[in-house]
Amino acid sequence: MTAEVVTAIGAVATAAVGGTFTVLAYRVRQENTVTHESNRRVLDSIDRRTEAMDTKLDRHGEEIAAHAAWHRGRGDADV
Repeated sequence: MTAEVVTAIGAVATAAVGGTFTVLAYRVRQENTVTHESNRRVLDSIDRRTEAMDTKLDRHGEEIAAHAAWHRGRGDADV
């Protein structure tokens, strides 16, 4: 074989391997994007529910404090 033929075969092999890795990397990136989007939706849902629980807990703490003040106003001990 001549040097030109060997060089041509090397170029074709390099292009085939490089192209294969490029296609695989593209597919992995697509799957990764879909997975990240799914995870982001889950985390957003958790964030909304946690925020709602925080709001309810704050309101409950205020109600407990008001109730304790009511007891103190009546002269109840240990409140």
